[in-house]
Amino acid sequence: VNNIVTNRIQANLKFISSTLLVNLPENQSFSLEQFVSLQEKHIKSQSAIMDIKNCEVEKAADDVINTILAGQKNDPSDPPPDKTQCEDDIIALKSHFNNLMFKAILT
Repeated sequence: VNNIVTNRIQANLKFISSTLLVNLPENQSFSLEQFVSLQEKHIKSQSAIMDIKNCEVEKAADDVINTILAGQKNDPSDPPPDKTQCEDDIIALKSHFNNLMFKAILT
């Protein structure tokens, strides 16, 4: 689980947080129309990359959940988990990763 969180979730969140959505070339002048066009192209390419990274984080979060659930099934000494509590915990974990993604986009 730690490997998934570190290498697949945190790495992608770090990448997203360092993604620049504005492209300001140095030593170049351009008209307003050229600037807008340049920004639209840049944002389109960056948002496509961010969408891929977001999907990777979602898949990794699902893998964390599935790994934890599989571990619970393999230990017969543990009582079966409460299904409602499990569903609430899954929702809370996914919400946590959604919030981390949101914060990564804003930074």
